[in-house]
Amino acid sequence: DSTITYLDSTGWSDVPEYTFYGADCERYGYEAQAQDVGWMTSSWSAPIFTKFDLEGPKAIDSIYAEPLDDGRIEIEFWADNPDSMDCGAGLMRYRLYRVTPDELGALETIGPEDDIYLVRYFYPTIGDGTYFRYIDADLIDGECYIYTVVPEDRLGRLSPYPRDYAEACVDNSCPAFILDALPLWTSGDSITLTIIDTSLGDADSIIIEYDVFPDFHTAVSGIWRSVHDPIFSNPEDFDDEDIDTLTFTIGGLMETRYYFRVQGVDALGNISEWSNVVHTRLDNSSPNAVHIDTIYSRADSVETVSLTVGWEPSFDYGIGVSRYIVYRSDTPGTLGEEVASFPASSCPFVWTDYSPNPGNYFHDNYYTLAAVDSFGYENSSGMQISLRDGTPPAVPVIDTVYISPLRENVIIELQDTTPFAYGSPFGNRYSLYYAQEESWIWLGDPLLFYQEEPVAATRMVLPIEIFSGSPDMYFSLVAVDLSGNESGFSHPYYYELEEFEVDSVRIDLAEGWNMVSIPLYPRDRHFNILFPGARDCVSWDPIDRCFVSEDILETGKGYFVSSLEDRTYWIKGMPSHSITRHLYRGWNLVGSIFEESGYSTDPDGLLISPYLYWYNPDTRIYDAHTSARPGYGYWALAREEGDIVFPAEDKQFETFSPEWLAGISLDTEQGGIRLEFGMAENGDRFDLPMPPPVTGMPCVSFEGGLLRDIAEIGDEATFKIALPHKMRASWSLPDVDGQFILEDADGNRYDMRNITSASLSGEITIYYKRAIPYRMAILGNVPNPFNLETRLGFVLPEEKRVLISIYTIDGKLVRNLVSDVFPSGESWVVWDGCDDAGSPVGSGVYLYRVIADDFRETKKMVLIK
Repeated sequence: DSTITYLDSTGWSDVPEYTFYGADCERYGYEAQAQDVGWMTSSWSAPIFTKFDLEGPKAIDSIYAEPLDDGRIEIEFWADNPDSMDCGAGLMRYRLYRVTPDELGALETIGPEDDIYLVRYFYPTIGDGTYFRYIDADLIDGECYIYTVVPEDRLGRLSPYPRDYAEACVDNSCPAFILDALPLWTSGDSITLTIIDTSLGDADSIIIEYDVFPDFHTAVSGIWRSVHDPIFSNPEDFDDEDIDTLTFTIGGLMETRYYFRVQGVDALGNISEWSNVVHTRLDNSSPNAVHIDTIYSRADSVETVSLTVGWEPSFDYGIGVSRYIVYRSDTPGTLGEEVASFPASSCPFVWTDYSPNPGNYFHDNYYTLAAVDSFGYENSSGMQISLRDGTPPAVPVIDTVYISPLRENVIIELQDTTPFAYGSPFGNRYSLYYAQEESWIWLGDPLLFYQEEPVAATRMVLPIEIFSGSPDMYFSLVAVDLSGNESGFSHPYYYELEEFEVDSVRIDLAEGWNMVSIPLYPRDRHFNILFPGARDCVSWDPIDRCFVSEDILETGKGYFVSSLEDRTYWIKGMPSHSITRHLYRGWNLVGSIFEESGYSTDPDGLLISPYLYWYNPDTRIYDAHTSARPGYGYWALAREEGDIVFPAEDKQFETFSPEWLAGISLDTEQGGIRLEFGMAENGDRFDLPMPPPVTGMPCVSFEGGLLRDIAEIGDEATFKIALPHKMRASWSLPDVDGQFILEDADGNRYDMRNITSASLSGEITIYYKRAIPYRMAILGNVPNPFNLETRLGFVLPEEKRVLISIYTIDGKLVRNLVSDVFPSGESWVVWDGCDDAGSPVGSGVYLYRVIADDFRETKKMVLIK
């Protein structure tokens, strides 16, 4: 071959191989011959050829990556003719690699471990140049990717030359915008949206929608603008490094609620999700007119009134009424000056003018009310109002004040001063105010003055007790017309009571609860003034049947007062010499007058029990009283409604003289109570019902709700008590013959004479059995029937002569068995079945009669032979 150039040959050698060095991309041929030991030489072998390949292929010419609008990336690259890419073994294929920017360092030196970034292989085609295109899919939206192509020859070597890189980012969406929240209400007919562009420059346009419905089914969608439009007032436009804030104003809106949302659109046409929805209610009108519908006068001071106006609330279809403004003018038809302003939440909707214009007897006051909404829109077109003719009534005059002849009452006489031309006094009533100081009358403090209900009479009669605490009194009148309008106060009338009586009462409080009353009229009736240092004061509500706390005490009413210690109080005031208290069916608390006295009732027999019951804090039992003592409070038990009156003549009550009376005290940490039980003739008449227990008192009673349970006189009696919880019981027993047994809820029995206290709970029962019978009684015969003899028994309450006779069933005397004196207690005699002659009687039914004084009783017995 003429193209083959001889290069070199080797010397003879006995080694089987030889190393040659060549130039890259050159093709070499090799021949060999052999020589034996005799120096004979063979001919040349057939030649073999090989090409030297010292390095990998060249790099590609260029690579380009472009994102598509569907979230994929298009990659294109160009390379030279495959024959020129590698002069050695030749180009085998192209390797396409993909990494993220954070992974780029992995491609500096590519090894087998980097195959995780390999996307695919491309195999070359023969031609002048080679173009490759690939669409990369399944990429992450918003992520950027770097691509490079590395040629590989047939020896598996990669191109060592510097590589080109192409970068593209996936853009398959546009980030959603955010709308700043709008106020619940917006004034006017336009709103300004604040739009937060979070796309960092990705969004190219913005779509704005608004509607009066939250589902946007009638939405206005025509607002589509470039985000770079100057109308959005974005000072950081084209700065893709941060979030932009845009503002946009929409005008010409109606007075209703609107809903708003926006979308972003990028240059590829990607449309974002809708933003959050914001809404606001537009208000561009004032509230409805409000009309003053009432005006009336109230007494304020001497010949001066205040004026009160009232109205129905206004209504606003928008944000709502915020406040009301009251205007006052002295001329009708003019608004005048603002005299008051207050929130619309004020209720009731009234306002009082305490300094009205006094002109024309307060008629020169014309009031207008304006309603103002929260945006300041005001409507003062409501109807104006002023006092009608003849209102307020004229101020009356007190002619005289004097004391009744028996010094029981105070009489006030007055006259109406209404001028004929002003109006008619017909229907006017007059309310009397009185106090111990002139200025107290119109200070408005009900603790400093007294007010009587309005009456039509021109002569008023009050009890003398109004002078309690002081002989000085100031009287003033107010006229009230048929509509309730009041005049000013009349000029005060001063009166001094002569021979003023003041006295004091002593009230002793023990630690715990005490029943008290105030038997006089003190200057100050506050509980903490009358009983400083005491803890609580309650009275009984006989209608609702419950205890209620009291702060101001009434004369002649009963109270429970709790004290932390034993203490004595002196209360000073004008003595009460008579009281009448109304009673309701059931328990009532009543008080006393200044002197100890009996009582009467209307109707007669009103009380179920004729006694008044006072709780004794020392013995912790209720004492029955026939008269009321000063400073004591009492329970009274009424069978129906009526009145109890003090004083009255002392009544004669049935004397309670029990045969015996015992007591049992029941205690807890909160307090205790003592119950009584015993025997008496007509015992039920002396039972005492349990009054309502005040707080801290144990709610414990005998069966039937009795505080005192008195049994009829007999040989035995049973008393039951239900304990609400565990209590300490202690008792005191009378010195009578008989046995007292206490049985607890578990059936355990205690001899109450051997122990004096026990801790008990549940239902307990006290059994009493007389040692000596109250009346004589026959115990019967034992045995009965009998054969040879039988024993006849009887008991005597005292020593007596006893006659026992035996009879046949038809009344024939068989034997006078015994006639002798027997001691009190139980006795027995024996009948041997024989008659008076000593002869045995036959079988049959026999009678035996026992006679002792007025006692006579006959029993049967059977003799069997």
